Amino acid sequence: MISITLQLPEESLVALHWNEAEAGNSLRLVAAIKLFELGYLSSGAAANLAGLP
Repeated sequence: MISITLQLPEESLVALHWNEAEAGNSLRLVAAIKLFELGYLSSGAAANLAGLP
């Protein structure tokens, strides 16, 4: 697996009531859903990206 670093304003995490781990997990899920919606990923690939079994 590769790692991607994303810099976000701390205010964004505060507004969403997320810590760093929650932000990482939530953003992976949102990315997976959007990429599936746009037809870039299959449902299985999106589930894998989101970290779902």
